[in-house]
Amino acid sequence: MTARGRTILIYNPLAGHGHLDSWNALVVSFLLERGETVLALTPEPAELLRRLRLLGVATEHSRLSLLPWLNVKPAVWQRIYHRLAGLARFSQAPNPEASKHDPENNYLEPREFAQRLQSALKGVSTRPDFMFNMYMDLYRTDEKRWQAFSQLCGIPWAGLRFIPQSLPLEGYYKTPNLRGMALLDEKLVAAYQEQLPQLAIGYLPDMTDVLIGNHTSHIAQAILTRAQGRKIVFMGGTIGKNKNLACWYALIQQADAGKWFFVQIGEVLTDDLTQEDRDACQAIDLAPPENLYRHIGYLPDERDFNGAIAVADIIYAVYRDFKISSNMLGKAAAFNKPIVVAQEHLMGERVRAYQIGIAIPEDDAFAALEALQTLVERPSNLECFQAYRSDFSTVAFKNSFFQLIDACQP
Repeated sequence: MTARGRTILIYNPLAGHGHLDSWNALVVSFLLERGETVLALTPEPAELLRRLRLLGVATEHSRLSLLPWLNVKPAVWQRIYHRLAGLARFSQAPNPEASKHDPENNYLEPREFAQRLQSALKGVSTRPDFMFNMYMDLYRTDEKRWQAFSQLCGIPWAGLRFIPQSLPLEGYYKTPNLRGMALLDEKLVAAYQEQLPQLAIGYLPDMTDVLIGNHTSHIAQAILTRAQGRKIVFMGGTIGKNKNLACWYALIQQADAGKWFFVQIGEVLTDDLTQEDRDACQAIDLAPPENLYRHIGYLPDERDFNGAIAVADIIYAVYRDFKISSNMLGKAAAFNKPIVVAQEHLMGERVRAYQIGIAIPEDDAFAALEALQTLVERPSNLECFQAYRSDFSTVAFKNSFFQLIDACQP
């Protein structure tokens, strides 16, 4: 079968968090544009349709089918077995080995992945030739669980790793129907390909959704009203320990409130924060600075998020121990906003290479304030933003994505 004209199932295991929803819609739109038939399986199909409409895709498309997302229930024998096993544990002495912390306790089960596919494809006349999982970072990694997955799912497939390990040790790399894997870190592609010569390993540039409304959003207008002409510094996204709230709040406390206005937008994962972050949050909650605007929650409409960036002067992304890419670099380039990042790891490398901002030590609030002042006094060259946009555009992503899935043809 030729590359075009295939039926491809796009599996999105997570919705309503971060920028994965926009990526899901973009990938579906790319495939439809190319002439493929798409079976979309996502927890929030209405959100996918809304985003496709924003992209100008006809949601009544004859080559697009939304599959039912079902919560997987264990079989009767499994429920009985687990209940009996639970009762048996009460009659046994405690097992210290069994009580050890499981670092993957909250990860998704590969078997449920396969069971959900089976349920969704019941009664579907068009069978997928290929499947792509949009977020492989969420799954348990041991080989035994992925063997169970392979016994239930025979579809040739590939997936996307946002945070790939230095070596491909996860159990799914040994499954017989895996055809390839996409990585967001270009430096690891060669090493993975050497370790896994039987698979197609590809690099995908970290694209971003840059749609913005025709009018200034209510959030953007509120920011402008409160800023009153001060320089606006934006920090946003899903906020956990990597966002380094302690340094962010230390910067706000050091900055001249008459010159600087700070914006924080995004869901705060309180359980994931460090104690230092929690202490800083508590101090800010008790005495909120006048020059800080906070929207604590996920913005489902990417246009509102982008609108807030569009009215900002500088983006702040000095993350803690953050080794991978971030789509905030793409947002910075898309809206010609200089960005301050941590000097370590991939983000620092890219900011230095493209000269779209300044990289500083990740826990140095004084250096952050100096960087803000420097970026105001010496703005980045617009050609630098254009170079980044070109290399990390949706077109660049689309071309790389097609190259990967073509190499994965069954």
